[in-house]
Amino acid sequence: TAASLCTGSSVAGITSEDLREKVLRHLPYASGKDLQGLKFLRGMDPLVTTIMRDPTEFASNYVQVCPAGAAAFATNAAMLALMSNPALFERFSSLAHFILKGHTELALLGAADWGIFHALAK
Repeated sequence: TAASLCTGSSVAGITSEDLREKVLRHLPYASGKDLQGLKFLRGMDPLVTTIMRDPTEFASNYVQVCPAGAAAFATNAAMLALMSNPALFERFSSLAHFILKGHTELALLGAADWGIFHALAK
């Protein structure tokens, strides 16, 4: 639905539509096998860096406006941290848990649109 796709919302200058497209495009490479992990790193690292450079907007606004997108982003950021900076894994996995716990119904409504369960299964 349009609500679960968060049409018209954005974070750090990235529209929800672009965020969703990048998450879904790079999620299949999250296995980390062979060159797939490199494709995931190259695709997701700039996105995570841009959004987390100043996480205030993400935490204070985007999580409430687009919980499904925020949960998908945090889940993918946690997987990225496992590959590139394990010290950040706990932070991003806790963020994903916080979003899913606090916005369960809305996150579940958009889970299929954002690939949340696919990401969690990785």
